[in-house]
Amino acid sequence: MGTFNKQLIAQTIARTTFEFEDSQYVLATLELSDYRRAAQILSEADDPFMEIIRDTSEVSVMVTEDTWEQMFVPVFGDRPKLAPLTRIFCNVDETCTGYLMTILERLSPNDVGIYVQGAYVTDHIFIHSEDVDKTKGLITKLQEDMRKVVS
Repeated sequence: MGTFNKQLIAQTIARTTFEFEDSQYVLATLELSDYRRAAQILSEADDPFMEIIRDTSEVSVMVTEDTWEQMFVPVFGDRPKLAPLTRIFCNVDETCTGYLMTILERLSPNDVGIYVQGAYVTDHIFIHSEDVDKTKGLITKLQEDMRKVVS
């Protein structure tokens, strides 16, 4: 496991590949009673990233807008959802505690909200699609700053 080490964080961010996906995503809320049906629909979908979270008060689903429109709206209607989101795929090649906080510290003061989902070896950062250009610039600057720390 990694540690909260500034040098390791700088190295990780400097060499991470940040890929901004063209597809837009929907994060929507469903009723608890909709969980099984939503999980069944997800099992039939083929998005590059999809998610379902069931907690004590709701079911949240994240899929591409196309999948939402084609597979969920006919069954559940157009439920409450966030503005379109864009996925940033982060290829982090080791466990490094704190690198996401460093990214958040750069994006948040610039009014870029993020929603992070971590898989075992990859992290997925979602931003509002309207913030893509601003975020690309902030990430580029962050990587430049981290390269200075490393060298």
